[in-house]
Amino acid sequence: MPILPAPQPDAGLEWVRTHLAHLSGDEPRASRIRGGQAAADAALATLDLTGYARTRSQVLPQAARGASRLSPYIRHGLLTLPQVWQAAGVAPAADRSKYRDELLWQEYARHLYARIGPGLVQSLRTEPRVSSSQDPWPREMACMNRTVGELEQDGWLVNQTRMWLASQWTVRAGRDWREGDLFYRNLLDGSRAANRLGWQWTTGAGSAKPYGFSRWQVEKRAPGLCHTCGLNKACPIQHWPDSRVGPKVDGPPGVTGGRTGSGPGGPLLTGEPEVVWLTAESLGTQDIPRCRRTRTCRGCSCSTSRCWLGCGCPASVWSFWPRPWPNWTARCAWGTR
Repeated sequence: MPILPAPQPDAGLEWVRTHLAHLSGDEPRASRIRGGQAAADAALATLDLTGYARTRSQVLPQAARGASRLSPYIRHGLLTLPQVWQAAGVAPAADRSKYRDELLWQEYARHLYARIGPGLVQSLRTEPRVSSSQDPWPREMACMNRTVGELEQDGWLVNQTRMWLASQWTVRAGRDWREGDLFYRNLLDGSRAANRLGWQWTTGAGSAKPYGFSRWQVEKRAPGLCHTCGLNKACPIQHWPDSRVGPKVDGPPGVTGGRTGSGPGGPLLTGEPEVVWLTAESLGTQDIPRCRRTRTCRGCSCSTSRCWLGCGCPASVWSFWPRPWPNWTARCAWGTR
């Protein structure tokens, strides 16, 4: 495995273009949401949920949005659900309750995905009708142009506009929700668990009650946006869409009852690993292998963004701390620094 050079401060975008562009389906862009553990910790420390229940669905003006924007940090393990749950405890009662509902939804999505895995691509309750191949997100519509543009530029959307896109795609345009679900690849918080379940809820596949998207939502949540639209006098979403429920389905096997068959019940040890592989779910410092002798990363000649690769430990042996199970260690694949 080649060792990539450390990115220089304020040159992260160019570093990604140079070394990781082949992993992206489009041109890498810099989001306004800053990544990293320090940014996640700062966002959590300044979390203010006052008014969240009332403003969480606000789209415009952006300054009035009540969404916390913590979802990318939660998605990649920089913040845990219990951490955020606890931080929400000081919020006013209505705001605390509503925000914690969203955390429970994330938890539920993870448990469901752990049970059925790829089966979540199957509709859970009903099968929305596929009746068209038209462009579901025409950019001539100001609401679609702004929402899709924000998705592509920032990689993040408030929950309200996510529902706009999903409903417009399937409920109104008649496209297969599974195809639209691919937009999670553009999201910083995109996951097969939460996004697929969200699409199922919005389109009626998992709720048996499709969410209808119309001009009413746009005028309520993004006041003034319709007046900028070239289709203002001939709005294609002026009225509510036909939201008839599709035929019932049995859902994927294993979705209810019994023990989950997804993964072992405990660690399976087959030998001493040579490399620790950090996935997109484990980018936080809580998942960083620490020096087995000092239990901390002591620093070394490599950059702080990957100082866990080696710190001069005589044996160059690492372990997760706290250890997930006794006597599990992983050797630094890059050797002693």
